[in-house]
Amino acid sequence: MISKLNYRNNSNIIYWTIISIVVLVGIYIRIKGLGKWPLALDEYYIIKSSENILQYGLPQFPSGGYYVRGILMQYLIAPLLALGVKAELAGRIFPLISNIIAIPALYLIAKRVGNNLIATIAVVIFSLSIWEIEFARFARMYAPFQSLFIWYVYFALIDFENKNFQNFKWMLTLSTISVFVYEGSIFLVLLNFVPFVLLRRFNSKYFILSVLVFILSVFFNQFNFPLTI
Repeated sequence: MISKLNYRNNSNIIYWTIISIVVLVGIYIRIKGLGKWPLALDEYYIIKSSENILQYGLPQFPSGGYYVRGILMQYLIAPLLALGVKAELAGRIFPLISNIIAIPALYLIAKRVGNNLIATIAVVIFSLSIWEIEFARFARMYAPFQSLFIWYVYFALIDFENKNFQNFKWMLTLSTISVFVYEGSIFLVLLNFVPFVLLRRFNSKYFILSVLVFILSVFFNQFNFPLTI
């Protein structure tokens, strides 16, 4: 019995050592030269629209039209620009933070469906993935949405296992925020209805709120804002 406990403790130490080293290396790679390189074309739209927010209060272009993609991110970037933060850094800092915030959720999901080894492997792949590193350094809304999605899956997984709505408030919150982050929010909005089917339980308050979030998402994503690129 004691030997099994020692083996488990030693394994946990090894896993957490690997995770700590890899995550720190991954963060370093993501941060290094973050604000150095010029903006890519897609990044320019976010930054220019954020600058327009400072000028007009809305993501409005002088020639007309509104750029609403990643609108929440635009409003987060605008104050940094107002403080004099370099545009390249101001635009990329939130995708970076979002990408890092996703790691704990990824670990918890992998551990829940697998074990410590699976969770460690998942974190290692995520931390050193060139794809993840690129999008963590890209001033667009993809990394923030990914983080919202992964945390949503974590809370949903707990409720599906426990067959209750204990974390549904977090699922609603994340899906609502995602509407103002990326058009992919429609998937989270639709997933809000899945628990009512799988759990075979009905919560009128949560169902009504899910419908309202769905209506918000459809309206926001279907409304014809001019100049949506």
